[in-house]
Amino acid sequence: MSVPGVERAGGLRLIRIVLVCLALGVALNTAGIVTTLFLNGDRVDQINAERVRNIVRSCEETNARNAAGIRELDVLLAGRSDGASPAQVEHSRRNTRRLIDAIVPVRDCAALARSQVANP
Repeated sequence: MSVPGVERAGGLRLIRIVLVCLALGVALNTAGIVTTLFLNGDRVDQINAERVRNIVRSCEETNARNAAGIRELDVLLAGRSDGASPAQVEHSRRNTRRLIDAIVPVRDCAALARSQVANP
């Protein structure tokens, strides 16, 4: 035979112990997260700075490919000897330039980096 008051007191004590353990676990977890953020804060800044450099470098290379493509187009059109009129040559240049710009677009590299990195 069990005594109802004694069982109830034991159950409450168990619940208190479980709640204390949970609170301790949350506190330790929070302390670990704060410590990690504190210790790695500079590393996050370094990673973001590297991402910005890589995005800008890639963007500048793309812009250079666009300019090189247009220069090459101009050289090809200047040496054209098929009897096309200047208007036809200009029309061809305009349309080919649109294609080059669509395939290898010129971008504002700083704005592109700002849009792709959380805290540049």
